[in-house]
Amino acid sequence: MPGIGTFLGGAVGSLFGGAVGSLFGGKKPKRPATKEKLALNLGGYADGDMSYTLPGDWSGDATAQKVTDYYAVLAHSWNGMGQEAEDQFVSTIAGAAQSAVEQAQSLQKLLPESYSEAFQKELQARPIELFYRYRDKDIDDDTLTEIAAEIQEETNRVMLSAFQALDFSEYAGKIDVDQSSLEGMTLFGNAVAVVDETLSAIKELQEPTSEWETAAKSAVAQMKAWEETMKSTGVTAEYAVQLMEDYRGAYIDNFITTLDESLHPLSAYAQAVNDANDAVDQRKQALEIMGATEEQLARVESMRAEVVDFDMLYGHRRDVAGYAAAATEFDRFVADFIPGMREGDLLMITADHGCDPSYTKTTDHTREYVPYLICGKGVKPGVDLGTRLCFGTIAQTICEYLDVDASSLDGKSVWNEIKA
Repeated sequence: MPGIGTFLGGAVGSLFGGAVGSLFGGKKPKRPATKEKLALNLGGYADGDMSYTLPGDWSGDATAQKVTDYYAVLAHSWNGMGQEAEDQFVSTIAGAAQSAVEQAQSLQKLLPESYSEAFQKELQARPIELFYRYRDKDIDDDTLTEIAAEIQEETNRVMLSAFQALDFSEYAGKIDVDQSSLEGMTLFGNAVAVVDETLSAIKELQEPTSEWETAAKSAVAQMKAWEETMKSTGVTAEYAVQLMEDYRGAYIDNFITTLDESLHPLSAYAQAVNDANDAVDQRKQALEIMGATEEQLARVESMRAEVVDFDMLYGHRRDVAGYAAAATEFDRFVADFIPGMREGDLLMITADHGCDPSYTKTTDHTREYVPYLICGKGVKPGVDLGTRLCFGTIAQTICEYLDVDASSLDGKSVWNEIKA
């Protein structure tokens, strides 16, 4: 951050140097504005020294804007000043006001959060006084420089007063910097920032922040930024707060779900099924965006029923132990599933191909014989169906069970062989 005391030495020179000489085309307009004119535009002034008190508001660009508005009223009532000259005058003053206010904001950002908030409150409690003494002056380079100096001087006074009101007793004997000047105030602010950063680093080593705490702090900061952004674009404060509360609720719900999943992880089988279903959902959404037909979407949806572990995770990987563990887990799942079947339910277990994990000459499919297991309260137990011709056997059996015509399909139903 540049030193606060450099404004008048450099910034004013760059703001006014050479640019104002041609502002009025050699004319020096007088300003006979009345108190009534000022009151009409700004809503008040003080008698005696003719000062105007600017309400303290250092939350952003509001202070700079109010300073600019004040001098814009003065400029508007100057005799002999054309619109172009008035616009340039106001623009120049706006630059000076913005630079002065940015110094206070920069100093505030240096300080730790607790001091930064206290500094903000102290600033807001101290109005800026701008003097109404230019009504009889010529408007030339010197006058503009005086105005800029007044803005800077008054801003500096408020900053010093606010800064010196802060309680820095915890740094007594630790930071040796005179705070009675702007330069000292900046040096002290830098020292406080460095000390605070070092203490935070020590604490982090002694009490490491978890990744979840870091993520939570980041989320809170992001929500605050979003809320302010919405307000700045015209969204009402009430609605912006409501949206952020909705987001906060959704974020916390997701946080809890993630915790539950980490503490109670799914089995490899269940996780693989979830992953497969997620893949189906994501591809269906993509296909819908591309305009897929209902038939095409149905083809993707039909893939959801496949149990992928035996093929993808263990069969093609030739993982015998993994295959055996998955088969054991699936057996347990079926054992838990069957008691919940209702009267009339029919469970069929099969596959689209074989994939022997112990066959090592290739990693491709190994045989086409697949299981065909049927279970239900209306099914006769212990029936050996032998080797059947094709998948049409399954289709014919389902159709007969549901009393649907399947005369156009290959294969032969086994329903009469297995019904109880």
